[in-house]
Amino acid sequence: MKAAEKSRFGKLVAYLLDPQGKKTRVGEVSITNCISTDTTWAVREITATQRLNARAISDRTYHLLVSLRAGENPDAQTLRVIEERFCKELGYAEHQRISVVHHDTDNVHIHVFEPAAAAGSCCFNPMAELRLGTEHEVGDVQNLALLIVDPDGRGLKSGDHFQKTAYSLLVGCILHLCYKAKVEGTPATFGALDRMLADTRRPILELWNEMLTYAHINGQNHPVVSASARDMLDRPPNEAGSVLSTAKTFLDLYRDPTVAKNTSRSDFRIRDLMHYADPVSLYIITQPNDKDRLRPLVRIVVNMIVRLLADKMEFENGRPKPTYKHKLLAMIDEFPALG
Repeated sequence: MKAAEKSRFGKLVAYLLDPQGKKTRVGEVSITNCISTDTTWAVREITATQRLNARAISDRTYHLLVSLRAGENPDAQTLRVIEERFCKELGYAEHQRISVVHHDTDNVHIHVFEPAAAAGSCCFNPMAELRLGTEHEVGDVQNLALLIVDPDGRGLKSGDHFQKTAYSLLVGCILHLCYKAKVEGTPATFGALDRMLADTRRPILELWNEMLTYAHINGQNHPVVSASARDMLDRPPNEAGSVLSTAKTFLDLYRDPTVAKNTSRSDFRIRDLMHYADPVSLYIITQPNDKDRLRPLVRIVVNMIVRLLADKMEFENGRPKPTYKHKLLAMIDEFPALG
């Protein structure tokens, strides 16, 4: 009879507790939500609990890594508070777990992006990732506008005239907003885009005329921006109003002041995930009651990560040539829900 293989959790804990010949590798060890206070018995207890979980069809073990900047050396109690906060925010406060402090790892920077959190979230502005002034700018903006008008990932509907025209309008408006931000120092964010289209202080025709004549690049008007403005000016008033209303509908999320604040600037750049001096981790968190309304924003962030970090491959002697400093592992729960 073949012996049963040790659980993945048991192997992981064994690795975490292994000093690997170093006196200072393993520091504080804590056990949470277990009857056992000994790691050996705690592993058996947690493994037995995992076997009772008949619903899970994949790995029942979740490995969370949290590290601090070089020079930071908090005491054990502070580290415990940090561990508890992360587990609570990720929804694992009541789960059984074993936590181990290591003193020999690289300095990993961690960003926690929770768009609907009033406090504790870092900020990320997707518009900051648009490669303005390059051959990629129009493609980047078109991809972003497509994600905005297709929040469920089902694609543009063949018979939905207003969804398609709203997409074209947003391409021009995003370019106009971004170039205006460069010229005048004004913000280029989703919140600012919504305010520009819903500004009650001026008639919308003034915006179309501004887009048609504004000096975006070296004193010249941007052709894509002016084309979008001309399209709107040429439409019958009722149709133009419906196109504008459709576009504004897709920006409703950013009227939430908390979401607007958390997307008002960038505390990190997507390139940092693979090219920063030290390894970087990003946690995107949504609470259950916010999951549906935040789906469009999460789709934008995840899509941008893939597009910007996996846009091309270089080869050398027939083999892939790494052009990054660090590898990236994406762990996405309920991925199909993103569309």
